[in-house]
Amino acid sequence: MQHPTRIPDRLGDTLSILDLFLTSNPSAYAVTLSSPLGSSDHNLISVSCPISLIPPQDPPKQRCLWHLASASWGNLRRYYADFPWNDYWFHVRPISLC
Repeated sequence: MQHPTRIPDRLGDTLSILDLFLTSNPSAYAVTLSSPLGSSDHNLISVSCPISLIPPQDPPKQRCLWHLASASWGNLRRYYADFPWNDYWFHVRPISLC
């Protein structure tokens, strides 16, 4: 608080800051002092912090669903049988090239 929040109610008392609002980011808050309620000798303190809604997320990605029951397993077996595996996985290179 930067302004007095206690109103003196006896002769000889002075304005003082008795109410605290502690924060590590004071610029994010708006503080408003209002008249005391009822017979209180403290101003009413209102603290607000504007927040924004979480921005909407991207729509979910379209998923690929595999229809395994209708797969052509024979064609898949032939594809793997005819694939040139030696050109990609089992090709032996000299150790000096690694």
